[in-house]
Amino acid sequence: MCKIQIVAGISDKEILQRVYHLRVQARNDLGIITFEKYPDGWFDHLDETAKHFIVLRDGILIGSARLNLFDCIQHHPYYPAIEHLVFAIKDRIAYFSRAAVHPDFRSNGLWTDLINERLLYAKDKNVKHAFLDASPEKENMLVLKGWKSLGRGKFEKISWELEPEHYLFYNEL
Repeated sequence: MCKIQIVAGISDKEILQRVYHLRVQARNDLGIITFEKYPDGWFDHLDETAKHFIVLRDGILIGSARLNLFDCIQHHPYYPAIEHLVFAIKDRIAYFSRAAVHPDFRSNGLWTDLINERLLYAKDKNVKHAFLDASPEKENMLVLKGWKSLGRGKFEKISWELEPEHYLFYNEL
């Protein structure tokens, strides 16, 4: 059985380094986030203030996801890329990102479990609005789970290294 754990901030650098490595491992086959480009793992400044959710199986990291809480949508660092999609929200928001599942453990519901755990955490912190960006192939599953697609982000407005076909999704908690 797999248990999802929360690692706050950067307190356990060994676990976080494994998370950064898993992010590359989970996307390496897509050719955009690769070990050649990110030999030390894939991370950015949002990792410093994030809550990291991890899935371990027999002590091996097989899944991870990140959650950042912001005082309002305008404080989101990618706001220039999504401002055309969002509406005025003055409340705290949750931003879900960097979900990764080891290739050997895909299609087992771990990606969905990581979303659900972050939703529960955000609700517990009295957050009323959640956003996540995902590739178009996740849209049907997210909509079935209650997420609303807001459209494609204009990620060319920021230094975004991923494929530009990422969509923003919203969930009122």
